[in-house]
Amino acid sequence: FAGYALVRYFFTPVEHAARFALLQIALPVGAYFVAAMNFRRPRDRTVLLVVLMALAAGESLYGLWQGGSKSNLVYHIERYPSGLPQASGTYFHPNHLAGLLEIVLGLLLAYLVVHRGGLRGSQSRVVVW
Repeated sequence: FAGYALVRYFFTPVEHAARFALLQIALPVGAYFVAAMNFRRPRDRTVLLVVLMALAAGESLYGLWQGGSKSNLVYHIERYPSGLPQASGTYFHPNHLAGLLEIVLGLLLAYLVVHRGGLRGSQSRVVVW
């Protein structure tokens, strides 16, 4: 995606839109490389995953409260108006909460597949199955 965004930036007729897309892709790519270079030890990656899981759990609980109380507020500020009563957690658009939960679930599944801890035998049986 980063290569495509860079090529598109140089060959697009509307430079502003291409620059914005390049920035939107370059920031996550940079964050990935910073995380990959700084979290080399398995313990560091485990701590990062636990923090992300705690964040996702907190966002989910806040979203459940929003759905149960039918609140259209995020920290006492009215959020993005939508026709459906959807939870959004601390995000102003419900799709952003869904995106966060998808990313964290994908990271958790990837961690379970490649983790080489004490449950290696059972995990390898699940992967082979």
